[in-house]
Amino acid sequence: MGIGGGLVTRQHSFAGSSNPPTQNNLKAQPLLIYNLSRGRYLPSTATWNWDPHAGTRYFPIGIGTGKVWRDSAGTTYNFFAESQFTVAREGVAVPHFQVLFGLNMRFPIKR
Repeated sequence: MGIGGGLVTRQHSFAGSSNPPTQNNLKAQPLLIYNLSRGRYLPSTATWNWDPHAGTRYFPIGIGTGKVWRDSAGTTYNFFAESQFTVAREGVAVPHFQVLFGLNMRFPIKR
């Protein structure tokens, strides 16, 4: 069992100083998460980036591991690490390899 989905965003600058470069970014983040036993999972959440104005693009794929658990006070923890390898790229200073680490915490509300 798992989950699949995605997120697409576009950012475009339209105001401010006349000197900075124009920003026109399209980002897509396909999400694939495969659940394992005992709160473990395998994520693939690399974000694809394209900036037609700057002429840059890169499309990484990722594979990682994660663990979700709850402590005795009811706080839920989600720790994950993911390696992301860029399979297609164009432009200056685009990444070839990235590592994503994260820790999310959810605190219960006491009533």
